[in-house]
Amino acid sequence: MIWISLELKRRFPGFIITAPPAPWNQRDKDFCKAMVDAGAMDCPAPPYHDGPDLDQQSYIVDDVDPWVRLLGPTHVVSCISHRLVRSP
Repeated sequence: MIWISLELKRRFPGFIITAPPAPWNQRDKDFCKAMVDAGAMDCPAPPYHDGPDLDQQSYIVDDVDPWVRLLGPTHVVSCISHRLVRSP
């Protein structure tokens, strides 16, 4: 992943690399850290939706802080959405 990301950035200046890591998954955190450290990822975007309590303010606030400490504030984007519930 690092090689292809760096190659895309080399061939297409300004190309942005992102990923939707599971906010709670250490393997995803390790992957994102390695990619950011290599200059191969611009902004991981942990998604906070479609799971139990992932849309709760307390969970999001408490979880974003470790991501920012891990990657730096210029490398984290939060993907927050509201699930649309349609009536019949």
